[in-house]
Amino acid sequence: MFISRDVRHFLDVSNGVHQSFGRAAGRATAKIDTFASGGHVVFGMDPGNKSPSTLVARNGPVQKGIVDLRVISYQPDVRIFGAFAEIDTLVLLTWAPKTGLHYATEIKKCRSVWDAFFTGFEPHKGESHGDYISRNVIPG
Repeated sequence: MFISRDVRHFLDVSNGVHQSFGRAAGRATAKIDTFASGGHVVFGMDPGNKSPSTLVARNGPVQKGIVDLRVISYQPDVRIFGAFAEIDTLVLLTWAPKTGLHYATEIKKCRSVWDAFFTGFEPHKGESHGDYISRNVIPG
């Protein structure tokens, strides 16, 4: 897993991110740790139909390769956007509060950051859950 400076800044609220994101940042850190340590991950393939327990989900249009890590039930809810570089390698690049979120704008922003960091390298995409995460993946 790789985490951009923007996401790292969010996770460490002492860096000036508004205090209202403190609980969400703590929960996000725990979710990232679950993924990084090989814990069970609920993965949503269908951008328009996800289980409430989904941790990582594809975003539409899926051809862009952007996914989000979902931090829910911790007001404010947060989405951390990124893409897979290869199976099991998630790159988290941008984040946004769920309230007022315009997914198309955030997906475009995340893809622009991806393209700046990884010029000429497309995000990894797949047709099944196992194409993204090799073990402990649960369809969601």
